[in-house]
Order: sequence, then C-alpha cells, then structure tokens
Amino acid sequence: YADKDDVPDAYRLWMDVVLTKDHKYVFFPQETSGSEYDLYRIPYGKKNAEAEKVAKNVISYTVLSNNSFVYLNGDGKLYLSNLKDDEKIDSNVSSYQISEDKKQIIWITEDDKDIYVQDIKLAKDKIKVASEIENIKTYTADFSQILVLEEDEVVLYTDLKDKTKICDSSVGLDYYVDGND
Repeated sequence: YADKDDVPDAYRLWMDVVLTKDHKYVFFPQETSGSEYDLYRIPYGKKNAEAEKVAKNVISYTVLSNNSFVYLNGDGKLYLSNLKDDEKIDSNVSSYQISEDKKQIIWITEDDKDIYVQDIKLAKDKIKVASEIENIKTYTADFSQILVLEEDEVVLYTDLKDKTKICDSSVGLDYYVDGND
C-alpha cells in the first residue's frame, strides 16, 4: 500500500504494533470504534503477562522509549505520555511527525493550518514556523528544512525561521518529492 490510509483497518492495526528498541515491551492497538483505538503495552516474551492500557481514543502514536510515547487522539489533542502523566502538547492537531533522532516534534493544526516545532521534552516553548499552509511536502530528518505548499507557492523554511519562495506553482513537485522517476 502506497499510503497508510489506504490500508484496510485490520491490517492497519497490525502495522501499528511496535516492539521497543530494547525488546522489553510491545505496544499495540485494539480497535474500539472506526479509526480510533485503545493503546496497550505488554512485556515482550513473558508468559501470562497482562497488557496494560496506556491511552484511549488514539488515532496515531510514536514510541520514544519503554516508558514514553507521543499520541494523537480522536479529539485532535496531541500528548506526550510517560505512562504516569499525559502532558498535552497542543489541541486541534491534524497530524504530527517525530524527528529521526526523536528530539523534536512537528505538527500541523487543523483549522489555522499552522506548523509548529518543539523539543520532545517540552522544555522550551513551541516555535510557530508557518501559517495557513496547505500541506507539508517534505522535510529533513532534523526539521532544519521544511518544504511547504502555501496557497499557490512552494516555500522552504530553513532553521525554523528563514523563508524562501521556491516557485509559484506546485505542478510537478509531488512527482519530484516522492522520488518517482
């Protein structure tokens, strides 16, 4: 499947099973209704271990370590969880991504189409990168460069602040960014 959204629900849930990097725990979804699910964690390889519910009404999640993960719920709220407390990152979120080194998070708000970036520990304030974007086309692993479509312009944001207009139209850009021949 080219797009995760095209995957049938039963297969999508299986794809969302995550074994932690140190192989101690498995995070897995259990569907509750429609596209939302409850998220569970269970010790890996232990017989008769019981699964622990760690979040509910989840749409997507990313495991950061054994005891922490980020998740987006069906109400559009984005959280950082350490299994004891869920700290709300933002509301009205349509999607998010975690940097490759798992030190930063980027997200888009639903109504205003704003892009924000913040350190994953939430120690610093979030940075508003752009407003009223149509979508993010691509970005570097550390979010130092973010290519977005704003109205009919393709814009490159560098170091979360410097804005460079790339072109007036996105014609053919999807073809290039997706890496197709």
